[in-house]
Amino acid sequence: MLNSFQSKKKILVAAGLLALLGVPLVLGYVLFRFHVRALDLQEAEYLSREYEYKKNLFNTILKEKVSEKTFVAQAIGIYDLNDQKYLYQKNTDLIVGIASLTKIMTAVSALELYPPTALVKISHAAILQTGEEFFFENQEWGVVNLVKSMLVASSNDAAYALVEGIPNFLEYMNTKAMTLGMTGTYFINGTGLDSDVGALSTSTMSSVDDLIKLMKYVHAAHPDIIYGNLAQPEQIVTDAQNNQYTATHTHIGIENFDHILFSKTGYTANAGGSLLSVVQYPGQPALVVVILGSTFNERFTDMNAILEIINSVYTLLDNQESYPPAS
Repeated sequence: MLNSFQSKKKILVAAGLLALLGVPLVLGYVLFRFHVRALDLQEAEYLSREYEYKKNLFNTILKEKVSEKTFVAQAIGIYDLNDQKYLYQKNTDLIVGIASLTKIMTAVSALELYPPTALVKISHAAILQTGEEFFFENQEWGVVNLVKSMLVASSNDAAYALVEGIPNFLEYMNTKAMTLGMTGTYFINGTGLDSDVGALSTSTMSSVDDLIKLMKYVHAAHPDIIYGNLAQPEQIVTDAQNNQYTATHTHIGIENFDHILFSKTGYTANAGGSLLSVVQYPGQPALVVVILGSTFNERFTDMNAILEIINSVYTLLDNQESYPPAS
């Protein structure tokens, strides 16, 4: 179809040039441009129709294929950030533990509370947090590198240090959640770790719906979190003294998926396994995929199954040669 438009344009170019030999110059040029413009509009309309057709077909096939799968996760959502609608939902309003997905809000709050050039000192309490990392007491870090360490390596030390460095940081996180309409979410700390209160162990609770609201905000207000090249298997981070460290991504197998822009893992004994990824194929909308209430291993299995379906549907549509013609 596009070749047809292009062929007509070439014919018009030739006709236009011939017309210039037999009619006044201005009139010939006006007629020539009029016909070319008409073809441009036809071509644009065709491309728009084709895009809408492919998008609707993608949404239909994706929902069918995902619905056929069995997942361990209690709640799943696939959300189109461009059209701002779900492409697939399973218990998206279910309130469950989210573990280290908490750190997405910690990152947002840190970027909004700290001055860009602020330095954060690592305390003794920070290095006592769960996880073996490259931090040590009294070491100083810039906020951006702490945020990278937290989002890539899921560093609890970094999250704790960021929260500790600003009075009422946790209050800000919960206020921000309410402002965004995350009515089912309450943050008990900045790390997402379970917290023991007497004989009870509690977790930060949220839902797929609430996390989608957060990611819509991130997409609009902090796009560098999504588009900042944080989905690499390894990321170099630097402290204030320019010492370099390697942060290894906690999303196991992330290197196998070329189109992941951002991914955050989460796991605690109470919350189980969680995983949130943003994927985008060339020329296509960014999709947020949220997995909650899975297990340590099955969160990756669940996510990989969805990403493979997304890839297969895009591949299917790319190989489809004909679409409904423009009328």
